[in-house]
Parts: sequence; structure tokens; C-alpha cells
Amino acid sequence: AENPAPERPQDLVQHNCINYRFPTSGALYVWEFEEDGREIKIRVDGQLVFNNIFHVLDAALAGRGLAYVPEEIALPHIAKGRLARVLEGWSPYWDGYH
Repeated sequence: AENPAPERPQDLVQHNCINYRFPTSGALYVWEFEEDGREIKIRVDGQLVFNNIFHVLDAALAGRGLAYVPEEIALPHIAKGRLARVLEGWSPYWDGYH
């Protein structure tokens, strides 16, 4: 049986998450959340690791696990019902690159 949707970032340890590896440093991306202005960083585990964010998205679309991807690439798939948001209230505000 599938795990219920996570209710808080700490619940991610019970889920198969799709990791992103930075191509330049080789480091795994640590998922970032926010609660009452406080930053929460969670290291997630899963069977898949990609160094291309679009491969992470493709794996999520194939039902291979939870993914942390930029909203702008997820929105079209959310609108069509192919992806669902989880932990929406925990997302940090992101105003892009500087």
C-alpha cells in the first residue's frame, strides 16, 4: 500500500523521494521548507537520483516517487491532474535567482 501524503516535512523519511544531484558539486539537493519563518532542511532518500531537473520531473510523472521541482515546470502538470502538490503550506517563498 502507498504511504499517505506527508503532512509535514519530517514525514518524507517514510516516502520514496526522487533526489537531485548538482552536476557541478555532486552534492545532493537538500529539500527546503519553511514554518513560521523558520527554515527546515530535509535530506530525503529514494531509489532514483538525477542531475537534470527535467529527469526528476519525468520520474515523478511516471509515479516513481515524490519530487521537489520548481513550481514553473510543475504547474502545467498540476493543472492537468498529472501531479499533485504535497506540503504546499510548507514551501518557502522563492523569488528566483539573483
